[in-house]
Amino acid sequence: MSEHHQKPRRSERRRSPRIKVEHELTLTAEGETDEGAFTARSIDVSLGGIYCNVDRHIPLFTKLSIALTLPLFDEHEHRHLLRIPVEGVVVRMEPEEPEAGRSEYSCAVAFVHPDADIELVIAKYILQSMARGTHH
Repeated sequence: MSEHHQKPRRSERRRSPRIKVEHELTLTAEGETDEGAFTARSIDVSLGGIYCNVDRHIPLFTKLSIALTLPLFDEHEHRHLLRIPVEGVVVRMEPEEPEAGRSEYSCAVAFVHPDADIELVIAKYILQSMARGTHH
């Protein structure tokens, strides 16, 4: 008797859920000052990174500082906005190349070695969103 083994599908590789969420983010490319910061709009977030819309093309592997604001509920059901700093690196841009006149790009940013406390806040946000059915 032979056992039938299937390779995991690509969609099963993700280790944590991805939550659809629309929040404004502030991004700063490595080497830039706060004056060089720009805003982005998140599409979804997971423990591993964030997918967002940006108004400019960002080269792959650019390191970014991200100011991420997440709503969390405490044990009394009071909503709190937590602003957390996360470091990341651009791993995908859509479209891949800059286009003249284009004002919106989609950008996938992988978090780079997030602090355990920050990872806990993101995990709590994801779990609360799933429990409340507030993700899309």
